[in-house]
Amino acid sequence: MARIATVCYRAQPGKLEALHALCATHYARLYVQGFVSRKLPVFMTARDGCVIQVLEWKSQRAIEAARNHPAVTALRSEYQSVSDLVPLASLSEAAEPLALFDSAPFSVELPPFHRVYNHVQVDERISTSGVINADVIEQIAREGYSAVINLLPEGSPHALANEASHAQAKALAYHYIPVDFAAPTREDYAAFERALDAFEQKQRVYVHCAANMRVSAFMAVYGTRRMGWSAARAAEHVAEVWEPDAVWRAFLTDNL
Repeated sequence: MARIATVCYRAQPGKLEALHALCATHYARLYVQGFVSRKLPVFMTARDGCVIQVLEWKSQRAIEAARNHPAVTALRSEYQSVSDLVPLASLSEAAEPLALFDSAPFSVELPPFHRVYNHVQVDERISTSGVINADVIEQIAREGYSAVINLLPEGSPHALANEASHAQAKALAYHYIPVDFAAPTREDYAAFERALDAFEQKQRVYVHCAANMRVSAFMAVYGTRRMGWSAARAAEHVAEVWEPDAVWRAFLTDNL
């Protein structure tokens, strides 16, 4: 279940602009690690200049996993160099029945692929989504990914024509594993598992289908078998995208 976190930063003397610049990058830096949801955060400014952040984490598990993660530790250190955390109750607005704040004077930086349909960042290594186009493949290459795994049958009206050629033109390894949405099989999953297992741990992989439904289910199984996920973590991952129908519930039950 997603958790909403509210944090209040008070800039140290002369460091308000630095705090604003840091806040603008906060969401993207957590998103690329797979810790926060697709919902964009809200930043507000209090009367005394404090910046309030409202952010949706994927779950309590994600919060716990982030505590000692190097990327989060670095982010925390940067905040400590420009601001101090203060309780929400210290704001004068907190005592008012209708607390009104100003919008923060900066824009939130979007992480890579955030505009791609049903994109879900699994972790810093694995990225998943629905249908992609040639521009997204170019972005995949620019972001340092090594491969694309495609579970969408070529006959689908959503499929990118000549996707393999687009990927290979960008020096991306390409694995085509067409999965019938109405009849996924263990053989389909086995091919997917072999494909992911073939990459080294430092290689980044982008996996997609039409709506990230096939992929989310396959990743849930892979997560439990290869990444140490609990059943709750696997269910949480699928729920980010959809509520599986009877066919896919049976597939998940059989394979988990």
